[in-house]
Amino acid sequence: MYCKESIEIYREAVKLSDAQAERCRQLMEAGRVSRVDYAQLQAQAEQQRYNLSNATGTYDTRRMELKRLLELGIDTDLRLAPVVWTDSQVTDSLPPIAESYTLALHTDKKLEALRLQRDATALDVDIANAQRRPNISITAGVGTNYFAPGEAVGTQLKQSLNEQIGVALSLPITDGKKAKTAIAKAKIQQLNAALDEEARRNDIAQNVEAAYIDLRATQSRFAAAKEQLESARLSAELVDEQFSLGLVNTVELLTAHNNLIEAQHTLLQARFMAMLDRKLIEFYRTAEINL
Repeated sequence: MYCKESIEIYREAVKLSDAQAERCRQLMEAGRVSRVDYAQLQAQAEQQRYNLSNATGTYDTRRMELKRLLELGIDTDLRLAPVVWTDSQVTDSLPPIAESYTLALHTDKKLEALRLQRDATALDVDIANAQRRPNISITAGVGTNYFAPGEAVGTQLKQSLNEQIGVALSLPITDGKKAKTAIAKAKIQQLNAALDEEARRNDIAQNVEAAYIDLRATQSRFAAAKEQLESARLSAELVDEQFSLGLVNTVELLTAHNNLIEAQHTLLQARFMAMLDRKLIEFYRTAEINL
């Protein structure tokens, strides 16, 4: 999306450069500027066309990478839907950071997996402790001593049917410290699981706080970039008029023109970075991203 909007900036830059070169040609024919000045503006226009071509190539490369990420075939025509973010969306206030952290704890899948792992280690401890408890086993069996040929089946069952039942009690006295070792290992695993869960909680807290810090910084850069762009635009318009009157040379004109393009890119980058941080915070809160 950033590369796509960069193309529009360079496309406008090409139009502006062509207009300046044409105006300079007219001034040259009128004898007000030299051929060198005209050549410089022509070179600037060609440079902007080159920049436009590079921006288009970069966009196509990023689109190809997105197709590969989505596992789409080479014959798939992937087009990005236009997304327009208003200035208010960029500069809107943030929800409370504590609220975002609490929601992130409930939506993080890795933390949920670590919770389940911790619960499993608690069961492992109980299983290991069970090795120290008495073991009772019950056995039962039924026999008929049936054979053929012989008396009728019913008669044999009536005369030879026998049942048995047994109960065995096993008391662990010594097991070579197997139970103690198993319990110790299970408790270590339980402790490691608890530490992993706590580490994940800390990571979430740091990630959420970092996203808030980054968004506040990008919001400030966005506001400054807007002022810079407005100043660069007014300066470029003023220099254009001065150049037409012969009050400034081509170097000053090209400098003002380049400053305007740079300011446009700075604002575009600040807008995208701010929205990226905002969408990241939304993802922490809801585990979803909506453009």
